[in-house]
Amino acid sequence: MANATQAELEALRSRIGQILMSPQCQKINFTFDNVYIDGSSFSYVALSSLQKSGFKVQINATQSSEAMYSPNTNTFVFKKAGYGNATHPFEMMTIVHESTHAVIDAKSRKTLMLANEVCSYIAGALFNQFRKDMELSSFDDGTQPAGGIYREAHEVATKMARIIKRFNYTGCYNLMSSDTKVAALVAAVKGSSSRYSKNDSYGENGLSL
Repeated sequence: MANATQAELEALRSRIGQILMSPQCQKINFTFDNVYIDGSSFSYVALSSLQKSGFKVQINATQSSEAMYSPNTNTFVFKKAGYGNATHPFEMMTIVHESTHAVIDAKSRKTLMLANEVCSYIAGALFNQFRKDMELSSFDDGTQPAGGIYREAHEVATKMARIIKRFNYTGCYNLMSSDTKVAALVAAVKGSSSRYSKNDSYGENGLSL
């Protein structure tokens, strides 16, 4: 495990909280497969960052993924201590993705891994799309291959953001698996790993404040 100073870890915890409390993240409000993701839920995770009993942050430069959240230990693990600053919009989006896993963990309700991942990709993409609409630095999903998870997630998010803006919609956006764009994202996520076809969860057991 890579070394990181306590100050670096605390800065990363604070950065996670700041991203989750940002206007773009607080604007997120949707359901998919009976999973509800909204700004208040992200606020809960952000508040956890301020508590000693809240989530933990670790650095592991050798892990295969850039970031991950473990519900069993309530721990975020990143490849570097400086992860998620404003000059790296993909990393900010990924923090929202992983924090969505933490939101679902906090609800302490079994959620299939497939639905968990779909919600996390949508939340991250929607956060990114809201930043794009506000002309803030954002991840360019156009660089992703057609049919890829990030491209499909942004197809869903772009449609959501367009409808929200057009109708000035502030309620919960209910996503249906029958929607062609949602179905394409579900297929892309399911195709990325055989484990998403299993009737398993990540083991959501709660996140304390």
